[in-house]
Amino acid sequence: MGRVTGKMFGVFLAGALLLAGHVEAGVFAYTANEGSNSVSIIDTGSRKVVSTIKVGANPIRLVAKPDGKKAYVANQNTVDTAGNSVSVVDLVNKKVLSTIKVGRVPSEVAITPDGKYVYVVNQESATVSIIDTGTDKVVNTISVGAQPVHIAITPDGKYAYTANRSGGTVSAINCSTRTLIKHISTGSGPRRLLPTSDGKRVYVANFYNNTVSVIDTSTQSVIATIPVGLGPRGLAETVDRTQIYVTNVLSKNVSILEKSTHKVLATITVGNCPWAVLMTPDGLWAYVTISGDNRVAILDVKNRRVAKSLASGKGSFWIALTPDAKSVYVTNPPGGTVTVIETASQSVVSTLNVGKNPWEVELATVP
Repeated sequence: MGRVTGKMFGVFLAGALLLAGHVEAGVFAYTANEGSNSVSIIDTGSRKVVSTIKVGANPIRLVAKPDGKKAYVANQNTVDTAGNSVSVVDLVNKKVLSTIKVGRVPSEVAITPDGKYVYVVNQESATVSIIDTGTDKVVNTISVGAQPVHIAITPDGKYAYTANRSGGTVSAINCSTRTLIKHISTGSGPRRLLPTSDGKRVYVANFYNNTVSVIDTSTQSVIATIPVGLGPRGLAETVDRTQIYVTNVLSKNVSILEKSTHKVLATITVGNCPWAVLMTPDGLWAYVTISGDNRVAILDVKNRRVAKSLASGKGSFWIALTPDAKSVYVTNPPGGTVTVIETASQSVVSTLNVGKNPWEVELATVP
């Protein structure tokens, strides 16, 4: 055999990595497919599903490390031995590295801004498991309020908050000491949380009594309670940091709150069961999934109106934006699909088949 040149070795290595399942650098979308016990990987460049990874039982949520090397998938099944766990996925080599046992019904995950810790809310255990991403082991377990269903961490990484649906409280956690600070009484059925971009406030959507609570993070107390529509759930802050958009699932509309006065500025009718909302980085548009109508509404932020309504997949639920803000990815759980919307043309450009019941989609830049 002749001498192997550097060029030949490079070709051989590239082929070997491809066969081994190595992902080339780029931006990928990941869906947690609850009904298939899998995670689908979508190449956002080609807009194609490039791989599927088997994880634990009934994966419901996932979060990726900021460096794009690993993701953590919450598997909420309480009966299957692969449930009540978090799967650690190697995003570069597309494989499960380990499975971490946590509390009962892990239903939400969040990661600290520095990527060092993953916080997992265990709904039936009423606890938060804290995973060290360096060792992939649970280093703390904190008791919180009854039936925690969401968790959010402030952008500065100082505090984590859980929305405790049955308890009517939000639990505040000190991320430095990884200990509970206090339980904060809110409205009935707190469902979602939104820390503001400056970390000074946390907005709480109280699903059962149709209000939004505002928590001051310096005092860990509620400073305002704002009546909104019926069944508030989704929350998003405008790019100029002056307003909060709230989706009201049961009243088919979106409330726009003024942060400085804690008042409703406007209410926009959008359709049946508006669920999630996100803002584009240019501050011009808000995208809202309309689950009951199988559509996505695009709201004109300046004029506070529906600018466009796009047909998407069945039961449109979760929504995520690519880092370059060129595409929006929408999960359609009943249909087992993901809809891709091009933001420049505000049109649907692709519908992809993924696993069964893809609840969440997460974007990550893989090195």
